[in-house]
Amino acid sequence: CNGIDDNCNGIIDDAFTSGIAQFAYYPTTDSAFVRVLNLTTQSIVATIPVGQYPVAASANPEGTKVYIANKNSNTISVIDVATQTVSTTIPVGNAPVDVEVSRDGTKVYVANSVSNTISVINANTNTVSNTINLANQPKYLELHPGGNKLYISTNVGITIANITNNTILSN
Repeated sequence: CNGIDDNCNGIIDDAFTSGIAQFAYYPTTDSAFVRVLNLTTQSIVATIPVGQYPVAASANPEGTKVYIANKNSNTISVIDVATQTVSTTIPVGNAPVDVEVSRDGTKVYVANSVSNTISVINANTNTVSNTINLANQPKYLELHPGGNKLYISTNVGITIANITNNTILSN
């Protein structure tokens, strides 16, 4: 392994490339840092301190902010891409394991695996505006291309949430 590819499979897992795809941001679960990889030079250009056990990354559509799920800190770190620093830290549910930014960049969805919830963050205020309760442990999130549904992979299957009104459509 090269320190970039945690699974030694040639894929940078849980990384996110900025809007102009010059950099990839990826959490390092063995530390409390996010590494920033310059995709042109293939070199690490920054190491940004975040919360404990960062596990997932997602960026806003403009590529100006990257959201990091910190599983053991129960927080989301918001990285300012221009300064390569954490601009704010947002408390969420227990053990956030995935993060997904809405297509319009106004909301951030966080899968909290221990509390069986999805935290909905208002991206303008950087506060949790709503919590979606689930029957099962969320693991991974994916937005529907139309932007109105959130697919939630849980420990027992797939749950679909309507993100217009934050309700569960099916388990």
